[in-house]
Amino acid sequence: MATPRLIWVNFAHLFAASFVPFSTAWIADSRLAPFPVALYAADFVLVNATYIALGWAVANQLRGVDLQMEMAPMMQVRAFFTLGLFTLASILSLKWPWVGMGLICFCLLLYVRPDVPGIRPKEIPS
Repeated sequence: MATPRLIWVNFAHLFAASFVPFSTAWIADSRLAPFPVALYAADFVLVNATYIALGWAVANQLRGVDLQMEMAPMMQVRAFFTLGLFTLASILSLKWPWVGMGLICFCLLLYVRPDVPGIRPKEIPS
């Protein structure tokens, strides 16, 4: 069921994600200038923070439901790890934009595979 909290957190996440095309275009136009790269990384900090908040909102709503989610703790670790790396990339890119962009790309590669490697979800009986 959609609660007001879940709706607002989802709106915040979508709002943060809506800045990605702008910051991407600015990086392309500026050819990896320090401030656009820092803004790009800061946008991903916002996207990641609202993603974590969205996960908490969904988890609170599903409390007591047996979902057999073994991957959830590792996905949470990945979310907080990348949040820290995006923050670091935002700071470092002001001096070294190539390093910041490298950290951003590394973090985004971690999300290419949505599940956590090495942990297989239980099969859902039909």
